[in-house]
Amino acid sequence: MRAPPNGLTVVADGKCGPITQNAIWWFQSETQRMGVNIYPDGVVDKASDYKAATSATHMIYSMLWLNLALMRAIGETRFKNLENESICPYPLKIRLAVSDI
Repeated sequence: MRAPPNGLTVVADGKCGPITQNAIWWFQSETQRMGVNIYPDGVVDKASDYKAATSATHMIYSMLWLNLALMRAIGETRFKNLENESICPYPLKIRLAVSDI
């Protein structure tokens, strides 16, 4: 992927403000540019199951692609143990620790 155009850093603060929304839109646009059937809308819906498409639009979930990008960036071993990583925000650590996935 190309570098984000504005160079602003997304801070894990539990809020989805304009910097986060722009970063999501940029990620979706870059993923679409690479040939993935994804709609750049600046929204990341939860992927509560592992189906990669919605019944209405057949669009790939952004969350699945974000997870794949993170796994490629940090490696599969670290990704599988993400709740133990310093890069993982505390609320996500808690959710991962009690998850059966």
